[in-house]
Amino acid sequence: TSRKIGGRLYLFTNQSLFLPQDLSRKEADMENGAAEWIPSVNGRAVAPDCIYLAKKGSDSLLAVSVDLDDHCRVADTKLLVHAYTQLYVTRDSVFLYHTDYAQNRERTRIARFSLEDDGSILAKAAASVKGSVMDTFAVHERDGYLQVLTTVTDAELSENRVYVLDHNLKITGKLTGLAKGEQIYSARFAGAVGYFVTYRNTDPLFTVDFSDPKKPKVIGELKVTGFSEYLHFWSDTLLLGIGYETNPENGERIGVKLSMFDVSDPSNVREKDRIVLEGVHDCDGMYDYKAVLVSKEKNMIALTTDTYSPVYQRDYRVFSYADGKFSSCLQRAIAKDGHYDDGKWRSVYVGDVLYLVGQNRTVAFAKNEGWKVIGRVEYRAI
Repeated sequence: TSRKIGGRLYLFTNQSLFLPQDLSRKEADMENGAAEWIPSVNGRAVAPDCIYLAKKGSDSLLAVSVDLDDHCRVADTKLLVHAYTQLYVTRDSVFLYHTDYAQNRERTRIARFSLEDDGSILAKAAASVKGSVMDTFAVHERDGYLQVLTTVTDAELSENRVYVLDHNLKITGKLTGLAKGEQIYSARFAGAVGYFVTYRNTDPLFTVDFSDPKKPKVIGELKVTGFSEYLHFWSDTLLLGIGYETNPENGERIGVKLSMFDVSDPSNVREKDRIVLEGVHDCDGMYDYKAVLVSKEKNMIALTTDTYSPVYQRDYRVFSYADGKFSSCLQRAIAKDGHYDDGKWRSVYVGDVLYLVGQNRTVAFAKNEGWKVIGRVEYRAI
């Protein structure tokens, strides 16, 4: 992935590290040999004093800062060798985190690297908290404090936790024992308020007040049927949830569900409307947020769904939300009759034209002409 911050571009790339079979260990340790298996920047292997080693792992994360005024000048390089890591980037920090399992216990280990004005990437702090981060948006920084939501499953009964860490990753405040027997499915933060969804047979949407970093507190809990796998702010007062509707008696999934939550009063969140796609089994946007297009300005929510029985079918769907109600605007089959489609579909718009972009074709829909197809091009991915 990458981030542009001010006049610098930060690139984050992954590479598995394996010694080439034709290199001896001695040759691999020499500068010329190292370039054949250690990631290179501008043709040179990353220097030893820029490499951080974990206790185990053969994957690597390479962080590079590039000067946008001089694209050939690399301001700094850092390489982390690890088992697996994820990252969260702010304007002045990179937080790397991964779950470590040892002796049937799970901990999320976190490291903070600062992004300095001169482009340097400097290691600053490291810590660990109990549990696993279950959602991309369950890590968030506000006013120098890192807010982390985890699920602990190594206990007899799972529970969820809220942590607040300062700039040195020291625990400032925490909440434990939340929603026992459940796990976090989705999360979002806005200002001093955080929202997260857990699930067993109903969907509690928790609201947490982080205004006092030392004393985060739960200020609201809304229980509705089903659960949201993805949360997206529609406006300052409305929160969109995409997930599943379920039978509250036995947890059986009924279909994909869109919910709109009123968060104007964080302590009294309400579900204003929902739309359930009965018999629909899956939606890419619940696992990859880039697969969903949400635009209040254009009044559209675009996504793809999968139905597996009686025959497989993938549909492209567009919804609108107005006057407190969802409306279905478009449903178009992309793949059907048993021909499985595993493509990565994306939606973009230009003016009032919505484009469905796939690996092999792009289709244009005219919003103001009843979502009529007005253009199509097919190609072959290389």
